[in-house]
Amino acid sequence: MNKQKQIYKELYNIGSNYGHHDFNTKKRSREIDYIIQYRPESVLDIGCGSNDLCRVLKQSGISKCIGVDFASPTADVIASAQDLPFDNKSYDLITCSDVMEHIPKDEINICLTEFSRVGKRIYTKIALFPDVQHNGVDLHPCVEAPHWWINMFKNFC
Repeated sequence: MNKQKQIYKELYNIGSNYGHHDFNTKKRSREIDYIIQYRPESVLDIGCGSNDLCRVLKQSGISKCIGVDFASPTADVIASAQDLPFDNKSYDLITCSDVMEHIPKDEINICLTEFSRVGKRIYTKIALFPDVQHNGVDLHPCVEAPHWWINMFKNFC
C-alpha cells in the first residue's frame, strides 16, 4: 500500500470526523441545491469520504448515487480517481467536492480524463488553501489559483 493511501486509511479510522460533511449547513446545502438543479438520474461521487453526499442525494430523490473513495471504508466502491471501474458515460453527473487538491499535480489530467470518460457532466469544488498536513505529509499537493483549475477543466468540456 502506498504511503498516501495508508495516511488516508489512518485518517478515516482514528475516530475523527475526517471525510464527514454536514449538509445541513448553509454552505453545504447550497451544494446539494446546485447538484439537484441539474436533475441527474445518476451521480458518481468521487472522493466520497463518509458517503454523506450520496445519502443526502438519495433522500432528495436521486436513487442512483454511488460513492467512490480510494481509502474510506464507508465508500460504496473502493477505487482511485485515476482508474474508475465504470463503463463509458455511465453516470449523468460526476461530483468531486474538496478532492482535486488532494491529487498530485502530475495526475490531474489522468483524473479528468477518467471523469470525462465515465460521466456526462462534472461538478467540482476545490479547496484553495495549502499546508494541510498529517504526520508531516502534505494532504493538498495541488493547490493552484482558480484560473489554473478553470483552464484544466476547459480541456475536458
